Amino acid sequence: MQYQQDKNANQYQIIYPQRNKPYSQDNKQNTLPKLKNYLQEVEQNNGVLNKIKEQGIKFADKINHYFQVLSPQIKNNNEYLDMKLKYNDDEQLIQKQNTQQRNQKSYDLLSSIVFEIRSLRSICKLSNQQSQYLPGMISIKTKENQTGLNERSIGVDLICLIDKSGSMRGEKIKMVKKTLILLLDFLGEQDRLQIITFNEQAQRLTPLKCLTEKNKQYFQSIISQIQPRGLTKISSATHIAFKQLDDKLYRNNVSSIFLLSDGQDREALFEISNQIKYTKEVFTLYTFGFGEDHDAQLMTSICKLKNGYFYFVKDITLLDEYFAHALGEIVSVIAEQIQINISSTSIKPMQDLQISKTYGNMWKQRGHIYDINIPQLASGTRKDFVFEIQIPQIDSKILDHERVVKVLEASLSMKDPINGEIIKKSATLNLTLFNQDENVDVIEECTDVYSQYLRVKGTETIDNAKQACDQNNFVEAQRLLDNMMIQIQKTNNKVIQKCTGIIQDLNQAKQASQKIQYNTFGSKQLCQMIVNNYAQGGINSIFSFDGKQLQQLKSSQFLNLTQQTMIKIVQTKKAQY
Repeated sequence: MQYQQDKNANQYQIIYPQRNKPYSQDNKQNTLPKLKNYLQEVEQNNGVLNKIKEQGIKFADKINHYFQVLSPQIKNNNEYLDMKLKYNDDEQLIQKQNTQQRNQKSYDLLSSIVFEIRSLRSICKLSNQQSQYLPGMISIKTKENQTGLNERSIGVDLICLIDKSGSMRGEKIKMVKKTLILLLDFLGEQDRLQIITFNEQAQRLTPLKCLTEKNKQYFQSIISQIQPRGLTKISSATHIAFKQLDDKLYRNNVSSIFLLSDGQDREALFEISNQIKYTKEVFTLYTFGFGEDHDAQLMTSICKLKNGYFYFVKDITLLDEYFAHALGEIVSVIAEQIQINISSTSIKPMQDLQISKTYGNMWKQRGHIYDINIPQLASGTRKDFVFEIQIPQIDSKILDHERVVKVLEASLSMKDPINGEIIKKSATLNLTLFNQDENVDVIEECTDVYSQYLRVKGTETIDNAKQACDQNNFVEAQRLLDNMMIQIQKTNNKVIQKCTGIIQDLNQAKQASQKIQYNTFGSKQLCQMIVNNYAQGGINSIFSFDGKQLQQLKSSQFLNLTQQTMIKIVQTKKAQY
């Protein structure tokens, strides 16, 4: 590496050696001393480097491709590297309101969140012959935040990772630029934005900068200059983004990453999974897959690493609406670091009761205790974590003082992103027990639990149908989906009315699991349904039979007031063009 001064201008450029040869596993050990030499040379040329930085050139970004090929073991054992490769040039936060005003307008977590645990039936008639299985769920419900978009006090750090590989040429990159510029209108001066582009290497186009009117013009200029070329290496961008989140000097209330790509990267999930292990910042990760060639399974797997959602963008003209949906959830976050614990109480005669099945990938088991961790929670939403409990067979008679039993207990802990206060709540599940030979008039079923149980059972069926399609067994896929629809139709009208979302998804899944549709757009659509339905977020795409992705003018099943408002604004603007 050399530094060359332009005699006609007081500017400096960095001259790099040739790097057109691919890096292999064999040269990882050789890369470390090269990188150290580069860093040592920087220290010897501090004066020149400072002038380079004054011109807006970020040296760490330029040598990032060397850092990428190092193994995790080498990275972790060399504090020298972690110390030197810092992204701590984020702009200082702007306080929109003074502390007193912020506290007056802040969202009251304690009174605005309902935390409960319920089962399908609260009365259980015991059996002395076999175990019984009872659906249940833990629910968090949040009230809407009535604060307007321009009055919110919460600040957001958003990092956008934009695929600029050669396949993004034409209308794709034009729509991305247009959407990014539109995004600026929804963010205020208390928010910060960063743009990172990537092809086979990542480039940090901007640091984290506040969205003042002056900086919005700066971002518009940067966005307009993005030009597609090259291949796709997603992990090169996530590496910079994760380090940016950890290295930043100022912490905003909420952090999130948007990843947009139309390509495939076989090594991405393994590499990103390793990177994310060492990221301390609390954030969510949303993925947007373009066109028919992207790897939808990869994009869903990446977003699940941080409880985000996957947006399938076959029709690129819908990208701005999907962006508005994702951004609407981020700006309406009212809690972070949500932790839920649930365990059985082991109280006689239910000492052998256990949770036999959970739905979704958010559950983590520790013996008889289950943990659920969510990075963020938005206002006007609900999260229902569905499970089944196994009630053991009971040979002895239940006495009157044993009828009402506390079988499960749950605790909730969350952090207020504005003042840092920790809010805690608890809930219990009680069952009223009857002996097998006792008469019980009517055992009522909870409509809310039943509908959420059918949501996850329907999602499980869609997952099984996708697996059948992957084995070219499209007839079996249709059979599975038909049987699930019949199961829902056999319930009462109140339950069916609450199942409109999963009914629509099952109908769409039947269409998507036909051979021609599956091999064009259907597999990606099913990937989206599975991850979003379990997480209760995102937008599930709707397609016509001929494969046209449709605009959704009605509210989707996972939508709060802020998201509705922002999507409506986007749709209204488009209607005027």
